[in-house]
Amino acid sequence: TLNDIFTKVFVSDDNETTARIKSINNNRYVMSMSRLTNSFPMTYYTKLIITDSMGNILTQKYYNAPGDLNIYSILPAVNGDILFVGYAEYFSFPIKEDVYALRTDSLLNAPPPIGIYQVNEIIPITFSLYQNYPNPFNPETQIKFDVPKTSNIKIVVYDILGREVAIIVNGKMDPGVYNASWNATPYASGVYFYRLEADGYIDTKKMVLLK
Repeated sequence: TLNDIFTKVFVSDDNETTARIKSINNNRYVMSMSRLTNSFPMTYYTKLIITDSMGNILTQKYYNAPGDLNIYSILPAVNGDILFVGYAEYFSFPIKEDVYALRTDSLLNAPPPIGIYQVNEIIPITFSLYQNYPNPFNPETQIKFDVPKTSNIKIVVYDILGREVAIIVNGKMDPGVYNASWNATPYASGVYFYRLEADGYIDTKKMVLLK
């Protein structure tokens, strides 16, 4: 019925496009949108907002990259954190695009972003997950993995009790050899496990955070 229809217009001082929305707990919504700067060079950066059920803005943050930054997927974590995944396009020749992942708390505050980049253009034969380096580490470590074909890739970090603490990668990736960084600043020292899941392939390795 017409009484069920709700419209909310978010007025902005910049051009905004490519909005994404996801329902989170306590009748709240998280939204991402690309904003085009008015200055030269004109680039896209990302605005993140959390609203209540009536569309009132509770908090908002802005994130950018050296070039364009666009968010295409929003995934709420079980502990209240929020993972945003998209791509960053860097101003270089030739133009370079990288997967971009950002994990925030429930108020959109973020530690240093997760970085995922392609190591080289070699196409691997099989899926592989390598030992992180350095190990032990504090607070950041690198995780290398091979993708032999375009696949949905997921890398998750678990604590010693098997509880999920971080999602490092979650999305479709092209063939290649990749490195993903994980910054464990918010987490306590101890043993953690990271697991790669892709097209029936599963591998798990252990790493040690030592502060």
